[in-house]
Amino acid sequence: MIFLQANTFLGFAICWIVFGIGVGLLSPAYQSLISKVVPQKMLGTFTGLFRSLGLISLPAPYLGARLWEQFSPQTPFLITSIAALITIVPIWLFFKVPDTQCGSAELENNLAID
Repeated sequence: MIFLQANTFLGFAICWIVFGIGVGLLSPAYQSLISKVVPQKMLGTFTGLFRSLGLISLPAPYLGARLWEQFSPQTPFLITSIAALITIVPIWLFFKVPDTQCGSAELENNLAID
């Protein structure tokens, strides 16, 4: 949303600073979630299909270019930001950290295993 409103260098600089902070906070949590959910033997397949230039991201540049040309340069970014805002609702409702209490000895054992 900051990117859509920026029209000066300072605005774009602020946008990239916020983006960098967001990626820095999100990446470790995302990697941890993926490592817990995807079976160990399927991590490579998952990464190939969903994280790099895989099946889902293949048509994205074409669709973005069509939206850019037919509507406006802001349209692809607006749709992406709306989709991100919509995904917040199911994430907030369904992805919860388990409520477990562990003692310091158990915590040290868990940290030693990792």
